[in-house]
Amino acid sequence: QGTKKRTGGPIAFWPLFGGSPPAPRPQLDKQDPIVQSAIRNAFVKMDQEIVSAPVRLLDKLQKEGKLPNMSSKDSALGVEQSEALATLLPALSGSCALLAFLDAGRNKLHVACTGDSRAVMGVWVPDSTKEGGKWRVEPLSEDQTGRNPHEVERIQKEHPAEEKDTVIVRGRVLGGLEPTRAFGDARYKWPPGTQKTLAAAFHVSLLLPHVGERSD
Repeated sequence: QGTKKRTGGPIAFWPLFGGSPPAPRPQLDKQDPIVQSAIRNAFVKMDQEIVSAPVRLLDKLQKEGKLPNMSSKDSALGVEQSEALATLLPALSGSCALLAFLDAGRNKLHVACTGDSRAVMGVWVPDSTKEGGKWRVEPLSEDQTGRNPHEVERIQKEHPAEEKDTVIVRGRVLGGLEPTRAFGDARYKWPPGTQKTLAAAFHVSLLLPHVGERSD
């Protein structure tokens, strides 16, 4: 997760709406790090909420002595297991996101991206030809996938040296997940054993056969 403020000169947004920007307020420039930090923290906290929800529920039910007491052959859902599935499904799923925040008052654009989505902007480039100009596409974000050399290098540095050749395989995280950052996909984020503990506690392998296959 992260934010990217466009560099290389300001983008003239106001002419697109037939107006002029208000008088500049230089004292607000120091707010840029605050805006970027707020967006970054929002992305991180959203993911933490999704990934940790099933673990918090398991801990709560354990303390209350309310863990489902079901045999592995019983497919009937109790109240606790229904609640568990409601928290497990978002955590097991994965989602990407793009966010663009236009600060029209200061003529600045902040872009946040997580996953394999891409933010682009069409820029009109005038010239003296008969057509009068042409459109140019400018990327505003960087793809976060196992095919991006920068992301591969980042992930390899964050893992033990002996995993360098296995953490990204065929352009995918551990050979399976293409986005290198995403909301959810908790199977790639839970500590070893957590997924099996959740699957065993709520017997969800009956409904979700893939649950419990990974332990990290």
